[in-house]
Amino acid sequence: MQNNSASSISIVRYFACLILTLNSCNTQKKEPLLIAAASNMSHVLTELNDEFEQQTGIAISLITASSGKLTAQLMAGAPYDVFISASAKYPKHLISANKKYEQPITVATGKLIMISNKKIESSVQHFITSTAVKKIAIPNPKIAPYGLASEELLHNWGVYQHVAYKLVFGESVGQTNQFILSGAADVGFTSKSLLFVNNNTFNKQHYREIDKRFYKPLEHQLVITSNNETTKTKAGKYANFMRTEKAKTILKKYGYDVPE
Repeated sequence: MQNNSASSISIVRYFACLILTLNSCNTQKKEPLLIAAASNMSHVLTELNDEFEQQTGIAISLITASSGKLTAQLMAGAPYDVFISASAKYPKHLISANKKYEQPITVATGKLIMISNKKIESSVQHFITSTAVKKIAIPNPKIAPYGLASEELLHNWGVYQHVAYKLVFGESVGQTNQFILSGAADVGFTSKSLLFVNNNTFNKQHYREIDKRFYKPLEHQLVITSNNETTKTKAGKYANFMRTEKAKTILKKYGYDVPE
């Protein structure tokens, strides 16, 4: 009887250990890939990430903010696995500081638009310098590529000195969009991708796409930032997915240009 009892206990222990091991494996499998991305990509990445999860079974957790803020967090040790910047500037900065990172890949090029709560009756330059426009929202050019592009084009148009006092700065494209939606600003410079969000509350008649000659390309680059070999493999699959025709089709749908 004692032997049978000991044998039963051993079997119970064996299965208990097996269950714990399987649970541990499942937890590791379900550990999400942490994607840190420029906030202008929040909507397109929601769709892209859903497609990637369906194809691979790899879960994703998405964090969005300005490219500069995310770069600062990565430099401070934030455990992001993949970083997608709205400018080539920030991946270059990261790689110069950490030689272990692989070279970035360009996944898309963004477009700048001006969107207004008021009907645009004249040229954009004349409109924003008129008394009809009291506040102009742009992302903070110190940390947000779309803000830097906005500032650059205002200088290239020769109107910066006439509108500088009207500028209000969002921390990111996302906050700039909130300024426009809330009416805190009459006009805003933001990502064209905004126009393709489902259930969009913006009036599409009140916008102008900005000629790309007036600002440097908004080259959206992806860099794998994980230090974990297992996660790096998942991140590599994600990077490869972003270069597929399916991903490019989704990016185009949101107004981005994609590499051929």
